[in-house]
Amino acid sequence: MRGKGELKFITGLLFEISGGATTTGAVTSNGPKPSSFSFTFKTKKRRGDLAMMFENNAVSHVMARPPFSDSAKIIPVTAAHVKDVLDPLSAIFFSARSNSRNVDGSVCPGRIRVFDGRQRFDLQLSHKKTIQVKKRGKGGYRGMAIVCRIKYLPIAGYKPDNSGIKFMAETDDIEVWLIKVPRKGMYVPYYVKVPTPYGGAASATSTEFHVEIPGENKIAVIR
Repeated sequence: MRGKGELKFITGLLFEISGGATTTGAVTSNGPKPSSFSFTFKTKKRRGDLAMMFENNAVSHVMARPPFSDSAKIIPVTAAHVKDVLDPLSAIFFSARSNSRNVDGSVCPGRIRVFDGRQRFDLQLSHKKTIQVKKRGKGGYRGMAIVCRIKYLPIAGYKPDNSGIKFMAETDDIEVWLIKVPRKGMYVPYYVKVPTPYGGAASATSTEFHVEIPGENKIAVIR
């Protein structure tokens, strides 16, 4: 899976960041099994990239450019922290599953263990509401969506006094809207909203999403 995006803030000064992420692996009956994850970013002053490999259900290798800075204030990441974890893309796109024919809150996948190459954190998802999404213009999705509240729970790889981490851990306003893949017990994100310390919120909406399964026709979830 590949994704790319751009984010802009106006907080007295204009701040822009763009980047992309890629994850490879398999989606099994027991959930996603990532094998690699990569991430790139660019601002007006900095750019960098990260590559992460998985082996035996654990992170086996991480390479970051520029290298992460060491600090005695950072809670250290141990080998136990990076076992049975998912990368950020696998966590948000491939963890929501249900064999029920009804669209209900059980779709929200509960607690997910995530490692992004530097930070180890959990995402606790709970059902917030179910809504009817109206199609916007000629394209877009129309149908039911499950809205899950996301609670960010930092574990390791961060400074406890970091104001951004504190803000994310304290907020209850992170949410993701999940929509069902036709004829499959799998749900994918349609809309994600994350509040920012600068006021307002960052959001992303899926504009096109296709699923290809060997031996079956391509399924257009959004187009």
